[in-house]
Amino acid sequence: MGRGILRFAIATSGVLALLLTGTIMLGTLLPRGDQLVFISQRDSHAEVYLLDVSRVLEAALTRTPVWVQHFDPTWSPDGEQIAFRSNLNRDYLKPQLFIMDADGQNVRQVTDGSLEPLNPNWSPDGQRIIFQAIPEDRWGLYLLDLNSEDVRRVTPDTQSARDPAWSPDGSQIALVSTAGEVNAIFVMESGCVGRAAGCESGSMQQLTFPDGLNDPDNNHAYPSWSPDGRHILYSLWNQDRQHGEVMLMAGDGSDQQALISRSGQNKQDVQAVMAPDGTRIAFVSNRDALPRNENLEIYVMQLGTGEIRRLTFHPSADHTPSWRPQP
Repeated sequence: MGRGILRFAIATSGVLALLLTGTIMLGTLLPRGDQLVFISQRDSHAEVYLLDVSRVLEAALTRTPVWVQHFDPTWSPDGEQIAFRSNLNRDYLKPQLFIMDADGQNVRQVTDGSLEPLNPNWSPDGQRIIFQAIPEDRWGLYLLDLNSEDVRRVTPDTQSARDPAWSPDGSQIALVSTAGEVNAIFVMESGCVGRAAGCESGSMQQLTFPDGLNDPDNNHAYPSWSPDGRHILYSLWNQDRQHGEVMLMAGDGSDQQALISRSGQNKQDVQAVMAPDGTRIAFVSNRDALPRNENLEIYVMQLGTGEIRRLTFHPSADHTPSWRPQP
């Protein structure tokens, strides 16, 4: 089964410098713990935006022609760079990974086009990026060394793996893999990933749907860690009802509970990520959409009170939030 959640269909270095410019230097004006990047469709195509959560101010970090689409932005651990997927390489069938500075400048391509990378995630030391790709018929995780530019597969060819998320201490990687007829959350030890060889033997521990016999319309996706590494956020998605809710569990898979949930058809609360201070969660929802309008916006929930506040206000979709790490 594919992702099933919010599937968005959607260059050389000399051209890139002309195509991408940050319009407002919010990164130099605002407390970094109160910033996140996200993707917006408001410009008739997907661009990367920066958002000041406290004051609800936005600025486009990329300004590109309509044939360019950007996806999956994610901050580097030091909060100085953003990795994202884009077809700036002019290959519409194989968008590649790019990295830019926090103000949208100095864009560069970091993968060579042999794979189509999705869902990049930085290692805590900032030296590597793990991503998913499907070279044949099964999703797998691949590791990009930013110093050598070497790319290698780090999950077995026999087991599907995607949606990677590195734990804050670097010891584990949360991911999505198949369990029977469903997609479940797993973790794998990252020690194997850090070695030069033998990583194909890395084992995965299943945390959700342990019996693998649950309703095949229910799937788990989008794992992300709490800043202290003690908990994992993830999304439960029911394909038949187009229903999504935000779940929380301990890092060992215990104490699984619904954190943000609404009953009914086409109620979507997904893609949750926790703020660097551990007090808030940003997530994507259609809770304020008009009937038969699936428009997605970004919201923030205060963990202590459960108060939910809307952050984006536009008739086009806003999604895939990523908090900027604190210095």
